[in-house]
Amino acid sequence: MKAMKKHCARVICVMMTLFWVFPANGTMTGGAYEISGDTFSVIDGAFQTGGNYQLTGNIEQTAVGTKVSIPATGSVTFTGDIFGGEEILISDGLHSVKFFINNWAGSLNAQCLSGAGGFPPPVGDTPPCDNISVDVGGGNNTPALAAARLAESISSSNHNLGVAVTSVAGGTVYLQNVISAGTLGNVAMTEIGDSGDVITLVGMSGGNNPGYELRGGFQAMEQGIIGVSLNESSIALGELSAASVATGTVVASVTTTAPTGYSLTMQDDGNLRSGANDINDVTDGSVTAGSEEYGFITAGQDAVILSDTAITTSDRTIAKRTIPTSGIQTTIQFRASLDSTQTKQGTYSHAIVFSSTVNP
Repeated sequence: MKAMKKHCARVICVMMTLFWVFPANGTMTGGAYEISGDTFSVIDGAFQTGGNYQLTGNIEQTAVGTKVSIPATGSVTFTGDIFGGEEILISDGLHSVKFFINNWAGSLNAQCLSGAGGFPPPVGDTPPCDNISVDVGGGNNTPALAAARLAESISSSNHNLGVAVTSVAGGTVYLQNVISAGTLGNVAMTEIGDSGDVITLVGMSGGNNPGYELRGGFQAMEQGIIGVSLNESSIALGELSAASVATGTVVASVTTTAPTGYSLTMQDDGNLRSGANDINDVTDGSVTAGSEEYGFITAGQDAVILSDTAITTSDRTIAKRTIPTSGIQTTIQFRASLDSTQTKQGTYSHAIVFSSTVNP
């Protein structure tokens, strides 16, 4: 694939070349079971453990076990500005965590609370904790910004709630029950307090517990078909300026028939560079105009990177789904800024590699 040529009017510009790779499908791990018989075809939700199942028929056909599970999904929508005093209880079926939404100082988000909110909030509990702050202070009280703060709080490691944020769109946070700590099943969410009547909850629904589907013959070797595409093969961020953040986007589309869904990862071949000079990776979650920083953020139902994040030479999961999907899109936005006293002249570039795999 040829890198794109770009002429820059001044002295600092950025370009990237994008690639796809297709690693081999992963395999399940766990115990092995051998069953003899003339025919075999079974779906049994009672099996909750194990990994590989082998069935042998009288013509020496074999089958493998494929994990079949559908996670419940739900959402939280902010319909107006938040001024504090709201409380939401979210459960994964095993654990429940109360999220206190308040208008504090803008610096206490996603921290453990040692009591029932208030101003200032009583912080200090040791994770995992059952009360988490969602701070919309510091100008974060609009629906979209409040949703981003709630997503950050739910995604924090301060609690053991088995609920993942799949995406944030406008004022809505889309959630999914996950098996790592939860039950995948249907769970209602509860508004304990909504002083402004500006929060709408859709409880977890549409899920089931995992079972194993056993398939024989040639189809047993098939983990599922996956199809992927990028709408661009290269991106130019253009001329960087200390006055604003330069951005460029690419949209990845994924279709898979695999019952376990897919994972989309991304890595680079090294820092964004021009000869011996490079642009610093973002480290504080936000690429800011006037600072030398570079990173990316994702958007879409399956997106998992919700704040500006550095690109590294190791695979980083940027989108994921645990059920089949058709044409699901994830937008990846690359973001760069410079420090006029620090960033050196040059044309900066590097290569980005996307990988897509069927989940084991």
